[in-house]
Amino acid sequence: MDRPFLGWIFIGGLVLALLIVLFFLLREFVRTRWPDLFRPKPARRTAVDDWRPTPAAARALLEDADRAGRAGAYAEAVRLILRRSIEEIDGRRPRLVKPAFTPARSAGWTTCRRPRGPTFGAIAALVEHSFFGGRSIDARRLRACRRAYEAFALPGAWA
Repeated sequence: MDRPFLGWIFIGGLVLALLIVLFFLLREFVRTRWPDLFRPKPARRTAVDDWRPTPAAARALLEDADRAGRAGAYAEAVRLILRRSIEEIDGRRPRLVKPAFTPARSAGWTTCRRPRGPTFGAIAALVEHSFFGGRSIDARRLRACRRAYEAFALPGAWA
């Protein structure tokens, strides 16, 4: 019994193996000759202004915080600033803000370091000291929180 098709299958397998080896050699040659050709483009970095709320939204938040502060609810005013800041960031960069046990853990975002990180970190530290540490927030600390938010949200607008 003569099976000539087995010879063709063997030759086809050899050609396929040769093509695979040739593919890997050619791919390495292209990578060494033109290294940036197939490298993914870096993600576009978000400008600082893309993170800032609109001036109207920032002023409305500060008015709400001032109203709570005048009522003596300083801790609630600071939490309001933090909560709305997180909502603003989440609206501009969805899925960046992940649920965290403490606000300070949220303040450690690597993509939110400068100049947003120090501002957010100062606000988060006040909330953490109040909510988790049991320390009271007074009018002086509320003003510090308010100034930190203003420095980020309204640069030069309240000079």
